[in-house]
Formats: sequence, structure tokens, C-alpha cells
Amino acid sequence: GQIEQLTDQMANSKNALQGRLRIHMAPGFAIDYFGKHLTSFLASYPDIDMDIVVNDKIIDPISAGFDVVFQMFPPTGESLIERKLFNINRVVCATPEYLQQHGRITHPSELNQYTLGFYSGYPSRNKLQFWMNERFEDVNLNVKVLSSSIHLLRDFALNHGGVVCLPTIVVHESILQQRLVTILNDYPLSHYGLRAVFPANSKNINKIRSLLDFLITRHATL
Repeated sequence: GQIEQLTDQMANSKNALQGRLRIHMAPGFAIDYFGKHLTSFLASYPDIDMDIVVNDKIIDPISAGFDVVFQMFPPTGESLIERKLFNINRVVCATPEYLQQHGRITHPSELNQYTLGFYSGYPSRNKLQFWMNERFEDVNLNVKVLSSSIHLLRDFALNHGGVVCLPTIVVHESILQQRLVTILNDYPLSHYGLRAVFPANSKNINKIRSLLDFLITRHATL
């Protein structure tokens, strides 16, 4: 009853911010964002240990044994809860050299005239939604290079391979360095929310909340 609940809560709060957190996340979030903030998080919470698995698979945190999963998709199980962290903004981009050789793209309908690299993990599959005519409209793509790795696609673009659509979290440095330039800026893309998904009855709920609060306060618009 209530006494057992109180006892559990006291035990939880005592152990809340110590012990291991098992986390699953996509490479784009891990390499280009999470890794940079990990040092300061562990300095704030020195008794928390991390076990971080990085890949692009869509998993069920309960059956796979994770405390929290960072993903673009909403949770599928009823016993899972989500917390949106921030929006993942995307850009269409290529190198200046590629565009000089093949010509500038002025409208989304022209994309299929170019060599396209596309991330297979987007929920929309082989299409993009551009804001045109006061609404989001689908543009179906003839994809030359489909990959589960956004870093492979970034390198493909940086080596003048073609046009890619990638999260700003992955390409912002290349854009600042003018190694990549954005295309179709007059036609904004739909964005996705990065979510933390975790079991509703997790025994590590306080550690999870501490991590998510930390990430939200550290986030700059990307």
C-alpha cells in the first residue's frame, strides 16, 4: 500500500542519482551533440555511470533492456512514455563545387535531376515535405544513395558526390565553413522532434529526468 510506496520512493530518492544508465541513441545525436555535453553532465552527476549504445535501429527499450532511447519516432508500446527534447531541423545541401558543375536548384521539383543521397531513417521514407503554396507538399525522390548513416551521406556530399538532406546538427559546421551550402531555402522542410522514450515504471526515472533536464538546458537551436 501507501507505506510500501513511500518506502520505495525513499529508496529511489536515496539511489536516484547514482548507478548506471543504459542509453540507446542514433549516431547523429551521439557524435555531433551528446558526446560534447557528456563531460559536463558527469561533472554535475559524478555518481552516475553511462552505458551508451550508438546505432540507427528502432528498438523497444523494455525488451532491449535500455533505460532511455533517443529517437525521432513516437513510442509504440503503451507502457512507454516520451518527452520531446527539441526539433530536428533539416537542410538540403551540396558543395559549391558540385553546384557549380551541375547548376543551382531553384525549386523542389528539380531535385530528381541531381544525384541524391538520402537517410533511410527518416519516417517519410523516399520523400520530402516542402512548404509550398501555403502547405507542406510531398516531393518523391529518385534516390541514388540510400544509407542508414548520416555521416556517410555528409562525407558523400563533402566529396562532391551529390545533393543530400541532413539534420543541421550534423552539417552546421560544414555550412559555417562554407564547405557545404544550403539549397531551396525558400521552401522550408518539415521537421521532426527528437524524443526521449523510456518505460513509465522505470526504477531509474530520477536519473533519466536529470539527464533530460540537463540536455534541454544545454540545447541551442540547431
